[in-house]
This record gives sequence, structure tokens and C-alpha cells, in this order.
Amino acid sequence: MAEPRRQASGLWFRLAAAAGAGLAVGVAVLLVSSAAGADLPPELGAGVCVAFALLIQLVRETATEPQPPEFLEPAEPAGNEYFSKLRQLERRLEAASRDASKYERNVRPVLARLATERLRHKYGIDPLSKPIQAREVLGEQLWSLTIAPATPDSPPPSQAQLSALVARIEAL
Repeated sequence: MAEPRRQASGLWFRLAAAAGAGLAVGVAVLLVSSAAGADLPPELGAGVCVAFALLIQLVRETATEPQPPEFLEPAEPAGNEYFSKLRQLERRLEAASRDASKYERNVRPVLARLATERLRHKYGIDPLSKPIQAREVLGEQLWSLTIAPATPDSPPPSQAQLSALVARIEAL
């Protein structure tokens, strides 16, 4: 019970201090205006400054700090959903080993992103700005099947080659 009363008395104190500051500024404005030869009514000069100071203090009192955004952990797929996603990935990899267009569209971008992340994280190499160094770290085969521009007539990698690519990226 004492805490809300203490907060209320603190608010009144801060409002009184703001009104006092506004009154001081208002008196200063009146003195400057009379020295400049302007005939400003005292109620207007001081009243506007007091009202403005009170308004600013009230806004400060009611303003709240924005809450930091909540970071949600990615949800783990439920049992059946996990296995269905795994089967879907297996089907994509199997189809990519037979059809080069499916490899280029579905698998190569994922492998390139993984290889790029590994290069940046472990070696501090960005393949776009340092392609020669990235090529040396990845090796010719991994470089050509993931990051290097695709050649139109290149055959899709076999399942064994895909497994070797993933293992090589993991080993980086």
C-alpha cells in the first residue's frame, strides 16, 4: 500500500518540478520580451511555458519502453511430421540424382548455402569476394557442384556423389 502512495507522491513532485521549471522559463521569456519592447501578457507568457513543461513531463511519465521482441525457438516437427519431411527430402535427393534440372532447382541451392555458411563461419571466407580461396578450401569437385555457375550439359550427381558432397560439407 505504501508503494503506490510513494509512486503518486513522486509523480506529484516531478509535476511540481516541471511546473516550476516552466514558470522560470516563462518569467525569462517575459523579461526578454519586455526588454525587446514587446508587450506580452504575463498570463500568456508564463502560462504557455508552464503548460508546455507539464505536458512534456506527463508524456515522459506515461511513455513506456518498448519490450524487446520475443525470440521463438523453432518448433521441432512432431513424430510423423518429421518422418514425412525426411521422406520428402529423400525423394528430392533421389530425383535430383536422375534429373539435372531437379538438382539445379532443389538441391544445389541448399548445398551452396551450407557450403557458404561453413566457409564464412569456420574460415572467414566469403565465396563472392574471395572465390579463389573458397575454391581452394572446398576442392574442385565441391566447388563445381555447389557454388560455381552450373554448366548446361553437366549430368546430375549420383546418390553416392551427393552423399560424398554432404559429408565433405560437414567435414569443413
